[in-house]
Amino acid sequence: MIRCWLLSLALVGAWVSCLGADTFDRYTNPVLSQVEGAPGAVRVNRITPELALQNRYLSDNDGMLVIARTQSGLHAKLLVKFARQRFGDRTVPIAILDRVTTYKAGQERVLQSYTPSVQLYEGFHFNLELGQVVPTSVDADLRFTAPGTDGQLEPLGKAALFLLTQPLPGTEAPKRTTRPTLSDAFDPQSASGVYRLFDDGRRTARLTLQVSPEGTITGDYVSEQTGRKYDVVGKVGAVKHQLQFTVRFPQSEQSFTAWSFTRDASALAGTAVMQGREFGFYATRVDDD
Repeated sequence: MIRCWLLSLALVGAWVSCLGADTFDRYTNPVLSQVEGAPGAVRVNRITPELALQNRYLSDNDGMLVIARTQSGLHAKLLVKFARQRFGDRTVPIAILDRVTTYKAGQERVLQSYTPSVQLYEGFHFNLELGQVVPTSVDADLRFTAPGTDGQLEPLGKAALFLLTQPLPGTEAPKRTTRPTLSDAFDPQSASGVYRLFDDGRRTARLTLQVSPEGTITGDYVSEQTGRKYDVVGKVGAVKHQLQFTVRFPQSEQSFTAWSFTRDASALAGTAVMQGREFGFYATRVDDD
């Protein structure tokens, strides 16, 4: 049984309604590369539960946003929580690292590694570029120690950790797109925006669509597994709230037939075809979260 210490973290400021998928995703490699010296970015030599509780501006129940630089200079982001793990009649401190994302050098979203979640016990080392817990004989970027009773997360060697007291430039939410109301006829352009796409439980992606007044669809598809970006082209269907678009991968294409919610254009759902196989998908809007 794990008891988390950060469940009661309150958020401060209208910008930080949550560190959900969209906010976290805005911290791309170009944004992270500006962290050193940025207003509100504080380099720290350790992160403790007490520091996490004090640094509430960019925290929520999913953890505290931490920016990292690896020993070889790559940029990373992660959510950090502290907890205690029970073993029989005693408990030991642990650090929980969620959504540990390390980017390749010079790329906007292409990933060096990604680790959904990992728990560090006292003495454990973590290599951000491998996305793995490693033995002390292997170079690492982070370690968890417990000199007292609570534990702390520390950078190793040339690695660095940064806490934020305000959003970094370039992470502002996009302006809201005008949505239809119940009394309006559906305008296909209201489907323009950014979505998080869930494809048959196999793949997830950040889907950006732009619908022109003539009904032409352009945009891009960024895989959440690899961070790679692909072009999207298509058109509005015979029914105004039907969108037909194709994602162009290097060796194949995936065609989508999507139906937009007509009340508020907040979601898409439909079918996709790839290499002759048909799948179901849905996508939820994130551009105004």
